[in-house]
Amino acid sequence: MKSLPDQSTSEEVGLIEPALKVVGIGASAGGLEALTTFFMNLPLDSGFAFIVVTHLSPDRPSLLPELLQKNTLLPIHIAENGMTLKANQIFICPENKELAVNHRQLQLITTPKHSGAYHPIDIFLQSLAHDCQAQSIGIILSGTGTDGTLGIKAIKDVAGITFAQDPISAGYDGMPNSAIASGDIDFVLPAEDIAAQLLACYQAHVDNSARNKTEQNIDNESLYNILDLLHEQLGHDFSKYKINTLQRRIARRMSIHQLNDAQLYSQFLIDNPIEQEQLLQELLINVTSFFRDSEAFDALAALALPLLFAKKPNDYKLRIWVPACSTGEEAYSLAILFHEYSAKIGKPLRLQLFATDLDASCINNARSGTYPLSIAGEISAERLANYFSLENNEYRINKAIRETVVFAQHNLISDPAFTRMDLISCRNLLIYLDAELQKQIIPIFHYALNPDGILFLGSAESIGAFNQLFTCLH
Repeated sequence: MKSLPDQSTSEEVGLIEPALKVVGIGASAGGLEALTTFFMNLPLDSGFAFIVVTHLSPDRPSLLPELLQKNTLLPIHIAENGMTLKANQIFICPENKELAVNHRQLQLITTPKHSGAYHPIDIFLQSLAHDCQAQSIGIILSGTGTDGTLGIKAIKDVAGITFAQDPISAGYDGMPNSAIASGDIDFVLPAEDIAAQLLACYQAHVDNSARNKTEQNIDNESLYNILDLLHEQLGHDFSKYKINTLQRRIARRMSIHQLNDAQLYSQFLIDNPIEQEQLLQELLINVTSFFRDSEAFDALAALALPLLFAKKPNDYKLRIWVPACSTGEEAYSLAILFHEYSAKIGKPLRLQLFATDLDASCINNARSGTYPLSIAGEISAERLANYFSLENNEYRINKAIRETVVFAQHNLISDPAFTRMDLISCRNLLIYLDAELQKQIIPIFHYALNPDGILFLGSAESIGAFNQLFTCLH
């Protein structure tokens, strides 16, 4: 059997904890009033660096710096290439440019001249999440459309903090509503209240060691008390997950509620069933997107699919399993890739794809096959046209693709494994599990695969000591 790793990244790789806390703010129509209100309620010595990116026409001159400066004493800069971020200062993306951040320096990107989706807020917030990791903060204010939703998801995936303006208070509620609907927003507040909540969340983080101190305060006894509670109340056992991942995710929930003692948080969990569900979602870590890491899918198409299709009769049913499928993007991406390759070589094999996850809510979302308009930033226009339809301001996966995928709630360890698989794609699960549990899972995958089957792993994942079970394809 062969294993094919991808080039994905995760919170376990290259995690950094810099001193400077960085806030990315996305706004569009109606955003000036919201921005003005936010900064008027912010102290001058908050310790944050603020970057403002607006979703406006690339060719439209912006008066935002001049107008905003009239309402705040914080220094305002129009972003320049290589400019270093500094605390208690505001940096604004200029018109006709897109913005990214790398090593706390701003990078300007000339806005490409194309007719595709224009999502400068997503682009910036995604780069912010990659650069600042758990110290990234995202705020979505008034605006139309869905720009910012994917960026907020990226920040939530690395355990950052996310805010959206209360749609009722927003001049235009499209962007806030889209971000809130994603399920990745921690706080929904009027613009005048966001600053106070932002400071409350980080009041204990006076230097770059504050988060680590919080994690150290989660002693083993308190940690396992929390895990036992989740197991007893919600039926999910996280005892074999990596301790540093659990501590970081629990510390994030403690920070949101301004609790710095794990015993207090344990009691808070007992008294608040809603927080139990929130923590469960935090620990399940649903990191996914369509065609995540395109080079990995290119390698899959170039190396794996020719092997899977070779010597198969035309009536053969190819079987694929996607454990930890989250909300279905990976499973549908594989189904689309299969369909494209089948059409390309003119060999109409059938497909049966099993997609499983612990999280029942994720499975329900995946079964619906509907996704926000913001997925246009992940999927080519050609694939959107070929495999999705626009319904009620959402994209729906086409019936032909949907019917090839079976979604089911499934526990990889305790439930019976699927069998006779030609391909298993597991690209974002093993990194969160301890070595003991990984040693249980790899033989399960080996058992589930056909003798010539392929295992598709993430770049931070490996088969460990089971080299005798697999040979490396890429």
